Amino acid sequence: MQSNDDKESKFLTCVYYLARCDKNALKQLNFKTAEEAFDYIGTRFGKKSNTVKNHRDNFDPFFPWRKGWWQRDLSAESQVILDKYKNASDDDVLKIVKQILNEDTAPKKIVQSQYNSISFKYDVLKLYNNTCCISRCQNLDLLDFTYIKPSNYATLGEQSDLANALCLNVLYGKAFENGLITITSDYRVKVASELKNNISSSIEKIIAESDAVKICLPDQHLPSKVYLEWHSDNIFRC
Repeated sequence: MQSNDDKESKFLTCVYYLARCDKNALKQLNFKTAEEAFDYIGTRFGKKSNTVKNHRDNFDPFFPWRKGWWQRDLSAESQVILDKYKNASDDDVLKIVKQILNEDTAPKKIVQSQYNSISFKYDVLKLYNNTCCISRCQNLDLLDFTYIKPSNYATLGEQSDLANALCLNVLYGKAFENGLITITSDYRVKVASELKNNISSSIEKIIAESDAVKICLPDQHLPSKVYLEWHSDNIFRC
């Protein structure tokens, strides 16, 4: 179990990187906005989003592209981080931050709503390399995670299981949630007959044309065939 000092050091390393690399930090960590980064890091370390922002702003005087608290003294703990990475490259700090954020710091017992949070979404999108597993779309504005076995049927453990989630664009996500498509045990799209036989729009045609398409798979946490079979039996409209 990591000490409080170690946890705080890791937290400060993350916010230091946000200040040091500013907009490029968001890009490298796959955040669309600073607020999204604050929410995610806050979830990881049990801090409020505004607290994350304030700690990032503490480092502002040391980076010319940041405009923040120029008169505020840096804490001793933050000074340690500043000195530690003074001569490190941006890429080196990025690798360290990614390692920190990849650690399992979330508590084992957590309420259901937190599994629908940005933290879980971030993990799923990262697992699929920010790519819809059906369309291969990589536009972050159109991507989200979709539970295979929906949260209102799943146990808390199943809600936190990366093998119970897919990265889909909003179109295929809605189609999957509503049973218009499913994924077979050999990881191919199966489109419901009621949609294939009643195409009345270009959107429905796009979905219908995905029938039998092989989805792209992550390197680990493959979609569980148990969950896929459950979806096929209980959600898919056949």
